[in-house]
Formats: sequence, C-alpha cells, structure tokens
Amino acid sequence: MNLSFKTHLKNTSVIIRVALSAGVLYSCATYNVKKGKNLSEINNSEIKSENDFKVFLVGDAGNADEAQAQNTLNLLKNQLEKADSHSMLIFLGDNIYPSGMPEKSDKDYDLAKKKLEDQLSIVKNFKGKTLVIPGNHDWYNGLDGMKGQEDFVKNYLDDKKAFLPKNSCPIDDISLTKDIKLIVIDSEWALLNWDKYPGINKNCDIKTREDLFTEFKDLINKNQDKRIIVALHHPVMSSGTHAGYSSAKSHLFPLKSKIPAPGVASLINIVRSSSGANPEDINNKHYADLANRLKSIVQEKENVIFVSGHDHNLQYLEMRNIKQIISGAGSKIDPATIGDQTDFSYGGSGFAVLNIRKDQSSDVEYFSTKDNSLEKLSHIQVIGKPAQFINNYSDSFPSTFTSTIYPEKLTHKRKFYRWLWGGSLPKVLRNADRSSYGQHFNA
Repeated sequence: MNLSFKTHLKNTSVIIRVALSAGVLYSCATYNVKKGKNLSEINNSEIKSENDFKVFLVGDAGNADEAQAQNTLNLLKNQLEKADSHSMLIFLGDNIYPSGMPEKSDKDYDLAKKKLEDQLSIVKNFKGKTLVIPGNHDWYNGLDGMKGQEDFVKNYLDDKKAFLPKNSCPIDDISLTKDIKLIVIDSEWALLNWDKYPGINKNCDIKTREDLFTEFKDLINKNQDKRIIVALHHPVMSSGTHAGYSSAKSHLFPLKSKIPAPGVASLINIVRSSSGANPEDINNKHYADLANRLKSIVQEKENVIFVSGHDHNLQYLEMRNIKQIISGAGSKIDPATIGDQTDFSYGGSGFAVLNIRKDQSSDVEYFSTKDNSLEKLSHIQVIGKPAQFINNYSDSFPSTFTSTIYPEKLTHKRKFYRWLWGGSLPKVLRNADRSSYGQHFNA
C-alpha cells in the first residue's frame, strides 16, 4: 500500500467520521412517544364541560388503499360514529399519493379515485361536517388535478364547502359555531413556482402572496373575540423530518433503501437539513418565509391554534405563544422528536382530536392506531380556562368627589415667590357630581 493511497484512505475516513458524528448529534428523532417534562397533560376526570366542539384531524392519508392506512381509517371511523353534530373531520392534505388526481383517461385514475373514496367513505354515519384541504402532493397534477379532486369531494359528500379553499385559491374561512372560526390556507399555493401554473389565480380575489398575508391578518383581527383554528397542510413549526430531524436508522440506510451506506446516508441527511434545497422542508427559504409571516401575525394572540399534516407523525409544539398540532400519520410514518419541554411527538400511525370546550378552554387528544389497536397516547391542554373575573370595585359612591387638577407642588408657592409676584396661584378645583355624569370620576 503506497503512501498516497494511505493518505487518501485516512482523509476519507476523517470525512466519514465527521459526517457520522454530526449525524448522531442531530439524530434525536425516534418512532417512540416522546414527552417534554413540562408537557401540560390533563386527565379526563378534569373535563366537565358540555356541548363541546370536536375537530377530528388526520393528514397524509393518501395511501388509503394500504393495510395500515385502512386500519387507521377504520379506527377513526368508529370514533366518528360516536360523535354528535357538534363536530368536524378535517383531512389535512396529501389526500392522493403520489401525484394527486389524474385525468379520467389516465391509467392511474381508478387507483387515485379508490384512495380518495376509501377516505371519504368513513363519514357515512358521521353526524358532523367533513372538510378536505389540499397538500403538496395534491398539486402534482396541476390545476386540472386540483379541480378534479375538488369536484370529486364536493359531489361525493354533496357539500359545496367540503373542499377548501375553493377554486385553487389560497385562503378561505367558515364559522363552525358562533364563536369558533376556521381559517383554511392552501400553503402549497404560497410555495409553488407560479410560472409553471398559468392562470393559477384567475378565479381568485387574491393575486399575490402579500395579499394572502393581508387577508389572513384581517381575518385574525376581525375574529379576535372568537376561538380561531388555522388549518393548513404545512406546519409553521415542526420537529420532524421536514424540519431536518432524522432517526439513527436513516444514517445507516440512505433514502429509506435496504442497503446500508452509513457515511453516504449521514451526508445526505446533513445536506438536506442544512441546504434548504427541498421546497417542502421548513428550512427552505420560501417555506421559512411563509411560516414566519404567519407566526408573526398571531404572535400576540391567545386564541389561535394551527393544525397541519405534512410530517408523517403526531406532534404538539408550543413556542412563544404559537400552538401547533401536527397529525400527518394517516398512511405514512416518519420519526419525530421534541424541541421544547412543553412538546409531544410520536412517529407512528394515528390521528388527533381537538376539543374546543364550552368553558373557553381547548385540549387535544392523540391516538395511536399501531397494530390495529386504538391507544390514547396523550391528552394535552392547549388553551386553559380563562381566570374567573372577580369584581373588587365598590358598589356605592359619594354624591360628589373633589380633587385638584394640578398637583399641590405646582400651586403652592414659597415666600420669596409671593413677595416677588404677589399671592400664590389660585387653587383650581373641580367637582364631579355623580348625579350629573352617572359614573365614577377618577382624579
């Protein structure tokens, strides 16, 4: 073995070791349940309110023809049949894998139709409303594919509001109750290269991305006295694979292959997590801009909850007043982790149920459907019950109240001032007569 070959081998070994070390440091995602030590979990016995509104959440169920997906949908169906009319099911996008709805003449149309029918059929005995929103895979057959899927869903469910936003536009809203507003955003619309979709905004009032943010801000402000759910396929926060977190296994088998290649696998993961080259990853510039703008608009609000799919797992994240529910494990699974001590994650199949309580609180339940068995993984407080207002004000007041307009130090003068200028300034008083004003006068 000559010296140059030894040197080359040594350098290659160093590169592989560095890649592996970086990968291990970043590979904290797992398929198991992970809970932050400050996760705000609650017991069912603590829930006593009635007439609550339930929102069933399942995303990325586009492989509904496969066995595990059918198990998940059947277990979800059982829960839907127990729910009353104060409820809604939301399919959170990526409803047809791999490429959305093809044309009827396409050889893949029948399979795509079956995948969608397998999902929609679970609501046959559901008393609540059903809503389907688009994901990135639903756009892969273009505007015609989006229109085909929208028309199919509306006709199947006989409901003109069953697919939102309508007409491939970016934003829509509906009232679930008099005090619950649902805002639906087509997040893929904001990430697309519009040059590839001529006429994309032809039937929309909103023509630019800036118009989308303006409309979203207006809806948030107009409904500030209500509970607001924002449904969009791409989460604004995540600790899953689309946020660059990967499992130890992914550093051995690149791109989910069955052939181990540890150095190459780690390098692929590192490049993906740091480059932002994939437009569907949250570290991509356009995706990050979208997430940051939406978060900045609701940063100071206490009444907003984001619900999303995209990552093929179950997550709850809370940071800087932003509350994000992820339920994208309808037919695929990927690992996840927790980024904060108030977070939850599970890299297995399942769904979530968001409860909007009559007492103004909100909580979310996460269910695993692994091994065709329904198991509650966690029940998390999202928004607490508002503190009860206690009136400490007196209920009786004097008929008049007297006070000086100016502080005493401005009206009382010393001897030298009075010798030079004469007497002190007049003391100006004001009487506030409650019988005249009908309210308490504060000095």
